[in-house]
Amino acid sequence: MRIWLGVDPGIKGAIAGVDDDGKLIDIRECPTLTMGKKRITDEAGIGELLRKLNESLDVEIGKVGIEKVHAYPAIGLDNEPCPTCGGGRAARGVVSTWTLAENFALWKGVCAGIPIPYELLTPQRWRALLIRDTPPEATTKQASALIASRLWPRGAFGKRLTQDFAEAALIAEATRRIFMGI
Repeated sequence: MRIWLGVDPGIKGAIAGVDDDGKLIDIRECPTLTMGKKRITDEAGIGELLRKLNESLDVEIGKVGIEKVHAYPAIGLDNEPCPTCGGGRAARGVVSTWTLAENFALWKGVCAGIPIPYELLTPQRWRALLIRDTPPEATTKQASALIASRLWPRGAFGKRLTQDFAEAALIAEATRRIFMGI
């Protein structure tokens, strides 16, 4: 079986896999560790997760789609949309921007080191393929959760459909559609 993986690389991010038919196969939080009150990325956990998938006898990884994140410029009010992508907040703290950039680089490095083929997908690219017919007042995260709930039954997400799970699943689905020519 071939699977297509999608990664939302944030500290609260997720990784999801869909098969060639678009069935959601697996979804889980990105591996993290707790250091006191702080949550940090588990680098070894990411490597172990991808290595096990890559070495599985019954699974071939088609490609890993990693969301290509960017820093939000620190301008304007917190409730203004980002001038680069139109979503989220216009300003992000230095620490959270650095953590996101570290996680992004970590996912790329682990994929390259194993090696597993990967593609960087901007939010604009994967959303253009999938985010349609949503209420105009919906935020990008709300629209992602809505579309994911339309594509896959709630049971596919286990106990709850989080926005991070939704986005990882949609990135996996976008990766599948792009590289299968759908």
